[in-house]
Amino acid sequence: MSNKQTIYGTAFVLVAAGIAVWAYQAFLKPAGSCTDGMRNQGEEKADCGGPCTPCEIVELQPLRVTKEPNVLTSAGGNVALFEVLNPNRDYAARSAPYSLKIFESGGRMIEEVAGELSVPSLRRALVLERGVKTFSKSIARIEFSVGEPRWERSFSALFPSLSLSSGPFSVASGTTIRVSGSVKNDGSADASGIEIIAVVSDQYGKELYASRSVLSSVPASSVRDFSVAFPADALLARLIDPGNTRVVIQAE
Repeated sequence: MSNKQTIYGTAFVLVAAGIAVWAYQAFLKPAGSCTDGMRNQGEEKADCGGPCTPCEIVELQPLRVTKEPNVLTSAGGNVALFEVLNPNRDYAARSAPYSLKIFESGGRMIEEVAGELSVPSLRRALVLERGVKTFSKSIARIEFSVGEPRWERSFSALFPSLSLSSGPFSVASGTTIRVSGSVKNDGSADASGIEIIAVVSDQYGKELYASRSVLSSVPASSVRDFSVAFPADALLARLIDPGNTRVVIQAE
């Protein structure tokens, strides 16, 4: 083969290769996305930053369950209690979907309850779910899952600081139970939509039931009284130990 043929052949190969690369880039190469594991469309890191979700949010830790769901039954119906932790600083978790799947002893799922929860940064949220229809004695196990929340930037310095000022005082009379006390806000921000969850237990510390009430607001540097009423249940009223009442206070 002459040098001229070699040159022509090499040139042909290079042109063909160039055309192939152009065709791939123009028509065949998949478009960059925020889920392809590559930094190929102006991202700060692979699949985050730039046109994708900010890397700071992608790198946030997931919500963690710190109290497994427990279904409590009384004459007033069934409630499920569980607790979720947001371990992230400066990001509140909003509208996180959750699911409770309830199974009987044979392994058959007999009920599923779904809802949403929100947890401020570096806080725990106790959730009281009233939508459970299955009685606690019929439950063999509960599967709980929580989905991805909408992360919202927040600043802990602006949070209200809520705590018990007095109480809790638990009174059981006849068929009624009432838990009362007062809440103080030592923070620099007003608190609104304050949820008060009272959990009553027996003398051995076993949780028996839970109920809640809501205060519309507690301004900064102020105190507000609260009262949580329980459904009428004579057996529950006899079993509770007033000294084993727990109150959780949480704001929006």
